[in-house]
Amino acid sequence: MLVAACGLGAAIIGGLQGAVMGGLANAFGALSIGAPFGQAGIAGMVSGGFVGAVGGFRSV
Repeated sequence: MLVAACGLGAAIIGGLQGAVMGGLANAFGALSIGAPFGQAGIAGMVSGGFVGAVGGFRSV
């Protein structure tokens, strides 16, 4: 039970980190080709958050 809780916490932290990093990377990449900052940032947050959550959960 404790391991599952730790895994969930790691997944949440990983998801937050992934969302921030994915959002920034995607938004700045999109800006370089002229796309709107907001739309690209949201897409990066969703994809980065999912990847970060999976990575955080698997690292425990």
